[in-house]
Amino acid sequence: MKISTVKQRAAALATGTVLTFSTTGLRAAQNDFLARGMNIISSGLVAFGAVWTVWGVIVLAGGLNEHNGQDIKQGVMRAVGGALISVAALWLTSIDFNFG
Repeated sequence: MKISTVKQRAAALATGTVLTFSTTGLRAAQNDFLARGMNIISSGLVAFGAVWTVWGVIVLAGGLNEHNGQDIKQGVMRAVGGALISVAALWLTSIDFNFG
């Protein structure tokens, strides 16, 4: 199906039934695919980092309750590590995948 006018392209894009075979369209589709993939990976890593941070705070609280120095240290390190994982995951979304 050949789409020649701008209105036809807009309508076809709105319905999601267009395959673009031009070089620029293929590059745009690849860039969009990579960006969406990185957003999914970043979202998963942010969630993992948040859970890891919360678990670190729980371990820290347990260590403080029992006056256990090793648990206090592990809790702090785990909470800081989870926060760093979340920050690094958010940083991944700032990478530009424009190859054109």
